Amino acid sequence: MNWAVPWAHAEVVNTIFLAVAAIIMALVPIIYAFRANLRDPLARAVLAGTGGASLAFVLTLAALIAYHSGWNPSLSVWSWLTRGTYLLVALGELLFLLALLRVLREHKHSQQGDGSE
Repeated sequence: MNWAVPWAHAEVVNTIFLAVAAIIMALVPIIYAFRANLRDPLARAVLAGTGGASLAFVLTLAALIAYHSGWNPSLSVWSWLTRGTYLLVALGELLFLLALLRVLREHKHSQQGDGSE
């Protein structure tokens, strides 16, 4: 295995950008989870939405590092990894949307209840 890093190659630059993005994406839900009130449905929605996307970035980075370290899976495995990445991001966003809609509905009902009394 050749461990010399060709810094000018596009693959190395792409991996560095992915690593920076994955670190930032992973830190957002971790830091937010320590500071947020997780009894609040909106806070849980933000955590689910950012968590799904960050998990997708971290798993993609791990697969890319494994590939550059010599792992060479079949094309069908890469296809399933890609589908899983898309699915994790989409599920995180769907959870986020559903929780936001629930919070908005509860907020609307609480405002209507306050105005009628």
